[in-house]
Amino acid sequence: MENENEKCLKQKRNFFVKFWWIFPIVNLVSALLIVPSANHNLWGLASALFIVFVVLLVVQGIIFIYCLCKKEWWQSVGSAIGCIVCFIAFYIISFIYLIVSSSQPDPFGKEHPIPEGMEYEIPLNENAPVEVIVDGFSEKECLQVWNDFQGGLYQYSFYYPELPDGDVFLRCFEVTENIELSTSRLRKASTVKVIDHTEFGMIADKQNFTIYEGDWGDYYAARIEVWYKNARTGKETKLLEKIYRVEGWMR
Repeated sequence: MENENEKCLKQKRNFFVKFWWIFPIVNLVSALLIVPSANHNLWGLASALFIVFVVLLVVQGIIFIYCLCKKEWWQSVGSAIGCIVCFIAFYIISFIYLIVSSSQPDPFGKEHPIPEGMEYEIPLNENAPVEVIVDGFSEKECLQVWNDFQGGLYQYSFYYPELPDGDVFLRCFEVTENIELSTSRLRKASTVKVIDHTEFGMIADKQNFTIYEGDWGDYYAARIEVWYKNARTGKETKLLEKIYRVEGWMR
């Protein structure tokens, strides 16, 4: 019985030695499919393929060590090369698909044309003069948006009366369908700390933010809202809003 077990174990080991080349091929195929799956929002498939890729990469490493210990030189070299090739291929494929996906036009702006007759403001150019009236309080003078050096990249300045300690940040919505824009990054990029703000004056001074939806030149209307979060209570309050003509950043 012991001899049969040893023979069975030897056959299994011989399988890994003889057919080591299967694992790099299967792993390379899984790497080829991971990014396209993610690019088509098939996240479950992409996650499964990524797990397969990692597991097979570990198996390839084990086979390499085993073949090296057994002095199966060309199999060990082949396994090592297979690991390296799969690892490099995954990153090259990811890089290529990121470039391809980023170069594809984003039709968001074309799909959301500005309604006829809608009133909106256009972000100012960087050096445009802006007069702020500090003796009064008006929404028109409290928020101003500037174009930055590329379409979709913006800056904002914000003036307001007294506010307790907290954070001021932006939220943006496409006007016709009320779609929130750039939700994953806008709040973090636009947040400004408020400390001891006791009178009407500047809170944000040309703070950078980006709108990602759409492409350069495909203008649409966005409602830019200024929000405040109280540091003590955590309560969030909308302070004001203005409608601007915006475009997306072609990343």
